[in-house]
Amino acid sequence: MALLSGYLYVIADKDRKFVKIGMSRDVRVRFYQISVMCPLDLELLSFYPCSYARYREHKVHEVLMDLYRKNEWFCWDEVKVTAAVKYALDIPDTEIRQELAKLKQFPSQDLDFPVRRVDTGEVYRSSRAAAETVFGSKKAATKIRRAVKDSVKCGPTYWARVHPLI
Repeated sequence: MALLSGYLYVIADKDRKFVKIGMSRDVRVRFYQISVMCPLDLELLSFYPCSYARYREHKVHEVLMDLYRKNEWFCWDEVKVTAAVKYALDIPDTEIRQELAKLKQFPSQDLDFPVRRVDTGEVYRSSRAAAETVFGSKKAATKIRRAVKDSVKCGPTYWARVHPLI
């Protein structure tokens, strides 16, 4: 998470179907780059100067995972997007530094996360626990995490990341 200071930005299409949340040092240049490549008519809704911009972007993405479409694009939900951005911006720098220090000390801990089986709604405390229960093997945990990230099926169903907020 190299970008320590920069901007957290929110870009949406004018029809308010999709939203992109990202970070950059130069928001206007980034907006231009995105709008040139995107077939949608886009608007820069807001941008916030912040420290640990990459970390905060990651937190927003985690919270909005149920709205995830592709890359940094999500379905538009003004209430959830506003709450997720506020949540990320309100995280104190000291808390971020402590978490980053833990990740450096134990980098594999962040790999596993709670998951939900979409077809049944069952929630598992980790992808590893889900793999053990559903597939009878801990080795399938990597496949479940990849399925969550890519929004594809793993085994008989889709999987989603479970978030404590929203």
